[in-house]
This record gives sequence, structure tokens and C-alpha cells, in this order.
Amino acid sequence: MCHAIISGHEGIQMPIGVDIPVLLKNKDDNKILFIIGESPLRDNKTLPVLGNTLIGVPYAIHQKEGNPKQCDIYKAIFDRLAEKGFSFYITDIIKVWWKGKKLTPNETDFDILHKEITCIRKMYPLADVKYICS
Repeated sequence: MCHAIISGHEGIQMPIGVDIPVLLKNKDDNKILFIIGESPLRDNKTLPVLGNTLIGVPYAIHQKEGNPKQCDIYKAIFDRLAEKGFSFYITDIIKVWWKGKKLTPNETDFDILHKEITCIRKMYPLADVKYICS
């Protein structure tokens, strides 16, 4: 998938960043918030590296410390909503980030997002799915 998204772009500076979408499911409820971030922005040397790719999850929720302040704010919001019984599917609209490129969502990004939404709806057909873009 990453190759299809970045092919044809010149001047790519490595490494690139990729966030893996994550589902945090509260077993007791069928309220799923579909939270859509912008892109897997990277400026952290502590992420796992696969080749020239830094791997993480949106809003750096996989990290306990060393996050930008805004990630900590998002985590606090997610924790509070989880206490209220919400589940989360967290993803980015732009799937690949690389230094020096200003990216805007394109048709491929929206197609992938649509497939993610369809997949979650099939997995949890009774869920009340709400969307939040941040």
C-alpha cells in the first residue's frame, strides 16, 4: 500500500512515517467513535523502524512518555470518553508522511478511509458509529 501511495513523488526524504489504525473496543458498549487524524507526523527517534519507515499509531497513544503536548491532551480526552463507555477506531486520513512534503488528502486516501469504515461496520453491525475529524 505504501508504495502505491508514494510512487511518483520525487525528492522524498527518508524516513517516512506510517501510523497503524487501532481499534480500542469497550466490551460493554456498542458506541464507536471513528476518530480521523490528519497524517502520521513524525519527529520522534523512539518509534520502531522497519527499513526506512517509522511505525506508530495515531496520536502516539502507544507511547507512555515523550509525546508532544497535543498527543497527551488527546490521550486525556480518549481516557475520559472510554470511562463513559465509548470505543474508538483511530486512523489518519493521510496514511504516509515524509519530511519535506506538504500533503493533502487525495482520492486514494478517501478510498482507503471508506474501506476502513466499511470494515468496522461489518465487524460491528449493531454499533452506533460516530465520526470525529481532528
